[in-house]
Amino acid sequence: MPLSEETTSRITWSKPCLVQKQGRESNFDNFLKATQEDDERVSTRSQPFERTTGIHACIRMASGYSGSTSFNIQCNSSTSQEINASFSYPFRLNTHSYKVPTCDQSGTAFKTAKLTGDYSSSAEFFVAVGVLAFLYSTATLVLYLGYQHLYRQSPRGPSIDLLLTGIFMFLWLVCSSAWGKGLTDVKWATRPNTLMSVTDACKLTLNNCTPGHTPIMGRLNSSVIFGFLNCILWGGNCWFLYKETPLHKPANQQEGAGQP
Repeated sequence: MPLSEETTSRITWSKPCLVQKQGRESNFDNFLKATQEDDERVSTRSQPFERTTGIHACIRMASGYSGSTSFNIQCNSSTSQEINASFSYPFRLNTHSYKVPTCDQSGTAFKTAKLTGDYSSSAEFFVAVGVLAFLYSTATLVLYLGYQHLYRQSPRGPSIDLLLTGIFMFLWLVCSSAWGKGLTDVKWATRPNTLMSVTDACKLTLNNCTPGHTPIMGRLNSSVIFGFLNCILWGGNCWFLYKETPLHKPANQQEGAGQP
């Protein structure tokens, strides 16, 4: 059946509109895709800045710490004396000594006592992971900013970055857990009550021992918190790096190819 002139004109007029509509949708899809890629690149480039800030805080809080604890001892109703014991990173407490009165008849004799415990392994492991992560973040920062074209030429770059980031995420989890346990032991070993319990003069009923000041460990508590936050941060960065690898891109390409 032949078409009328009015119907033919409508079909002819609708074709450019349909082509124009499809062109607008295609341009909009390309714009969204380009925006998504730019967001991924910005997120990837901002990762070293975020990592470096948290790592620097952890290192300074843990490695630059020094504190002291004390207790008071009164020998045979004489004048009370304050006994101070200082300690610092890397928390080899058995190497830090302090003077304690013997409370004998002369009242002037002192003997050397030492803190108990060596918790340097967990503290040094925590700081070592922070230093290595800081160096790696600095290297990736230089790579992202100055050699982005070399980074994207081969799929090995994002894949290696993803692997190393996953390793550092695991190391942050392990070292933060170990340092958290080590910090708990340091707090116990440096309590005034612990020092009094190992002092021979305090075990005599004629002498009076009372607790003094406890060490301020807010910085050390913050270092443990920042350690776990770094673990979460590096874990989140794994997702952005995963989207840069061929493991994620082929899936997106197949979805795009399946759409009409």
